[in-house]
This record gives sequence, C-alpha cells and structure tokens, in this order.
Amino acid sequence: MKRIMGKHKTILVIDDINDTGKTMKVISEIYSKFLHKLKFAVLIDNKSSQFKVDFFSYKIDKTVDNSWIVFPWESIDSE
Repeated sequence: MKRIMGKHKTILVIDDINDTGKTMKVISEIYSKFLHKLKFAVLIDNKSSQFKVDFFSYKIDKTVDNSWIVFPWESIDSE
C-alpha cells in the first residue's frame, strides 16, 4: 500500500453523498498517513455529517428533512 500510495502525493476521493460521514472518516484515517494531501468531493453534503468534505455541489440538512435520496444510477425497480 505504501509503495502504491507513495507515487501519488494528492488523492481526490469522490462520492455521491456524505451522509453520516463514517465512510469518509474511515478512508481518511487509512489513507492520510500515506499521502501528502487527501481531499474529498461529494455531490450532496449533509450539514449534520461528522465529516467535513472539501468540495460539494449541494448541501442538505438531514436533521430537518430525512428524505432518502435516489440517484439516477440507482434502480428502485428490479429490471
């Protein structure tokens, strides 16, 4: 892992949503020791998340509206 990560000084992690922040936190804890910079970008950032991302497109607050977000690439029907 260190050999692979050592080639890259900066990594940008991209995800669709930062909901609770648990996934981002684990990624940060594992990979930040191998990198100079680790940045996070999401389409939707939950204001009440325990992890603060670097870049986001849209901010929500799940403490106000806990609606489930279905993205176009997710299928709720079994096709």
